[in-house]
Amino acid sequence: MNMRRNQHILYILFLLTLIACNGKEQETEHVSNNIEPAVTTADTSVAEKPELARTVVDSAFLIVPGKQVGKVALGMTTEKVISLIGKPDSGDAAMGKALSFWISNSKRRSYHYLAIFSSLSRDEMPQHVVRQIQVTSPRFHTPANLSTGDPIAAIRSKLSVLPVAYYLTDDQEKVYIFDDAANGIAFEVSAIDSLCTAITVHEPGKTVQQAYLPIHPDLVQL
Repeated sequence: MNMRRNQHILYILFLLTLIACNGKEQETEHVSNNIEPAVTTADTSVAEKPELARTVVDSAFLIVPGKQVGKVALGMTTEKVISLIGKPDSGDAAMGKALSFWISNSKRRSYHYLAIFSSLSRDEMPQHVVRQIQVTSPRFHTPANLSTGDPIAAIRSKLSVLPVAYYLTDDQEKVYIFDDAANGIAFEVSAIDSLCTAITVHEPGKTVQQAYLPIHPDLVQL
């Protein structure tokens, strides 16, 4: 009688152990099923959407109309500019105004520059502050992905620009200035190939006729 009772107890313990093991296996399988689909879904979404892997535009090369070019912003003191990008390679100053150039050190035949036009503020302690910024390097892009080297057709498709002036190069070739006065950005476009050669950021609401980088003294207004 006692032997049968002991066998019955052992049988119950065996069943309880078996149920416990099955429960752990089912729990493990459930956790595994919850993880694997998530990983698969994530991998598939990246594969199906390559735009997610695009490189983010470096803010050091971003042109913001009416505000800044890279690290240099309108209204910034020239002292602050120098602390950010170093001393200019060349420039000229007179009558409270200054034009400064930072020239690329590329060994290629062509070179690019960053030009800043500044003038004295009207504060009690006047300082030279940035009024306009011009860049020629195609590394700089607007939020609409516009840069030098783009055709005027592409620029006009994204911004409301109008031809407002032109100047002659040393080879007597015309370069037109297309300005979006409301947003504070202008584009210099070669008449030969209709490609942008320089981008200028200026104060929004002011036209090129009111103020423009004095790089081209022979500027002809339209």
